[in-house]
Amino acid sequence: MSNELDNNVNIKDEVKNITKNLVESLSQISAGINEVAVGVQQLAEMNTQLLRETNEANKKAKNSDEIVGIIQDISKQTTLLGLNASIEAARAGDSGKGFAVVAQEIRKLSNTSKESINKIDTIIKYISNSISSIDDSLNSTNEISQNQSAALQQITASVEELNSTAHLLGTIADKL
Repeated sequence: MSNELDNNVNIKDEVKNITKNLVESLSQISAGINEVAVGVQQLAEMNTQLLRETNEANKKAKNSDEIVGIIQDISKQTTLLGLNASIEAARAGDSGKGFAVVAQEIRKLSNTSKESINKIDTIIKYISNSISSIDDSLNSTNEISQNQSAALQQITASVEELNSTAHLLGTIADKL
């Protein structure tokens, strides 16, 4: 009987030690999960801020498209002005030679403006496409963050359940 009692005491002590170790491990896991959850939350907040900034950048790029369109219209009007000036200079004959030089410079200015606007338009479209790509990536990242947050909540619930079970084991071991 003494052997059996000693054996029960040993089993009780073993269960208590295992329970204690389990509780400590679960506490460490909970702390780690909480740290990860804080990180996921910070990432989600940063992601939301980046989404706002890319939306604002997209709006600015669209405004730039409007400005480019206006400048293109001015360039077209300048081309017509140069053409009209050339026609009037030709009509004026010798007395319009000075005006012909001005007309030629107006056409050069118009062509240079047109080339510059085309380059600017290309750059703005590239930037706009890049912003859209970033926006898509941020939306994907946001979805992943939400999924990770949900998974962390499930893990936290499971760890809490295990922790309750470990405490219950400790209580049972104390009663032995």
